[in-house]
Amino acid sequence: MLEQRRLQKLGYSTLMVSLPRDWVTQMNLKRGDTVNITSDDQGRLLVHPSLKILKTKSRCIIHAEKVDEKLLGRLIIGAYIAGHETIEIRTTRSEFSQEQPEIIRKTLNELIGVGIVAEEMNKVVVQSFLDPSKFPIDGLISRLNLIVDSMRDLAVKALIEEKIEYAKQVLEMDVEADKVYFLATRQLLQAVEDKGLAQKVGLEDARNIIGDRLVVKALEEVGDYAQVIARSAIKIIELRYFNSEVNAGISEMNEKAKKIGALAIRALFRHNVESANEAIIEYGHLVEQEDNIDAQLDKIPIPAIAVATRIKSVTQSIKQIGRYYTIASEAMINRAVESSTEIAEVISEE
Repeated sequence: MLEQRRLQKLGYSTLMVSLPRDWVTQMNLKRGDTVNITSDDQGRLLVHPSLKILKTKSRCIIHAEKVDEKLLGRLIIGAYIAGHETIEIRTTRSEFSQEQPEIIRKTLNELIGVGIVAEEMNKVVVQSFLDPSKFPIDGLISRLNLIVDSMRDLAVKALIEEKIEYAKQVLEMDVEADKVYFLATRQLLQAVEDKGLAQKVGLEDARNIIGDRLVVKALEEVGDYAQVIARSAIKIIELRYFNSEVNAGISEMNEKAKKIGALAIRALFRHNVESANEAIIEYGHLVEQEDNIDAQLDKIPIPAIAVATRIKSVTQSIKQIGRYYTIASEAMINRAVESSTEIAEVISEE
């Protein structure tokens, strides 16, 4: 809502304007707090709270008797992502079902910075010990990318070198990827409500929160597809199928996907539009490469339909990994035209 406020004179030369009460309340500001004032290229002054973490805390109570075990785990993760300081799982029955305590503990092992502070037969209280200001979003994105990039590489290596143990490592690494993904998503959602936290974790521009959320989700999908490759590799190895020509094509696709990922992440962190565009172009080449491998498979005798299905699953997964990496590139290109830069000028028109 647009408000007009009259300038008032303070002393001999200072002009002042009061802040809207609703905004002050929303920002949890009080007398003595400081605000930051910046100007943009349109001559506007922007007022926002200084780097101050809001003290609002919340408790989420989950009624375990009303949901099944799978949904219980998802609700705990959802409460964590939503930023609740305390998560209480309780049941109106005398005690939890046989499976529920195991689900609760397994789920908590997938989350960073939480612990059980109270436990009874029919109640578990989980507390967050995180200081959100200590986890910059770029650092979390970088960490998540390193994990899923390693997962993809190791999954393909398992197939090429016929090492089932490598594939199993990929499946184990997914737990660490999920931990970082859940924390990054929690940070982004909290930054929407807490402008002070947003600045602390490197999200001064609220529009970047949406783009970073897409990037984080895309990286999580890369990890999921790496798991698909790993499971397919295990099956192909167990069926004792090896074809050097097919593997060479898969290896080439993997290198292409790796290049796309490197370009996309470089574009995101270095604000490099050229790298972002190159990643998208390279993805087009990756799609062509998958089509060539498909045509190649039609000419190679494969002993079992199960093998052909698994090989196709591997090539499609690598292609999808390349596609999800281009989401980071698209986010960077969008940012390049949100405001004036060297390659684009944005002019406000009344």
